[in-house]
Amino acid sequence: MLAITIAFTVLLMARGMIDQLNAADRRLDLASRAEARARNSTRALERTFDRLEVGTDSTRIFAGGVGRMAFTSWCDTPGGWVERCDMTLTIDTTTAGSQLLLQSSLGDSIVVRRGFLGGSFRYIDDVDNPSAWVWRWGPGNTAPSVIAFLTARDTILYRIGPRG
Repeated sequence: MLAITIAFTVLLMARGMIDQLNAADRRLDLASRAEARARNSTRALERTFDRLEVGTDSTRIFAGGVGRMAFTSWCDTPGGWVERCDMTLTIDTTTAGSQLLLQSSLGDSIVVRRGFLGGSFRYIDDVDNPSAWVWRWGPGNTAPSVIAFLTARDTILYRIGPRG
């Protein structure tokens, strides 16, 4: 009888350990997916800025304000090629929190970052004088050299286009 009780106790403990391992695996999987999503959205934004197009004709302009910017870029398509698209990048603040949202005229929408406090854009034209940040850009047929995304805790700089 003692052997059966010990065996039953060992089985219960083993099952508990397996449940804990499964729960830890689920948490790790969710964290891994969240990290991959964050890295992929950041790469998508950087690729969009790298492919930014201005000045090729009068409709290809860049316009930016404190919380929103609009520009033309080249976007990846499901077919594997790139296509010209109009983009908007906005700081969307709701009661649920803030998010940096990238949207294309092709219908794609990517949350680049979420959960930050306060947020605004600044534009830098002269990289040799980075203190000359401006709150608005354009609209016009030129783009800034660098775009800064400022939050209450962080400043992220994005280089524009394939410059030098």
